[in-house]
Amino acid sequence: GYFFESDPLRIAEEAYGDRHSQLVVRLGLGRTGIGVLQPVPPDRDVRLNLHTARLFNPNVQIKADAYFLHSIQSSRPLKLEEAMHVVSDWR
Repeated sequence: GYFFESDPLRIAEEAYGDRHSQLVVRLGLGRTGIGVLQPVPPDRDVRLNLHTARLFNPNVQIKADAYFLHSIQSSRPLKLEEAMHVVSDWR
């Protein structure tokens, strides 16, 4: 997962009172997957979930990476600016 505007670790700290270096989240259809959110350098490439991207824009032009689960299909690595451009249309 990637948060483009909010800091989920800060949100967790405000909710629970402790600062942590990572946050484990459930995701996917029926929340059958598990992911870890942790800070990364801003120049690191990111991946988007193509299933989600195509829900918001069926014509999105990003390439798929390895297949994992039906509802969790990651894109190939994207530069942060490119990923931000794609998700800026998600409403």
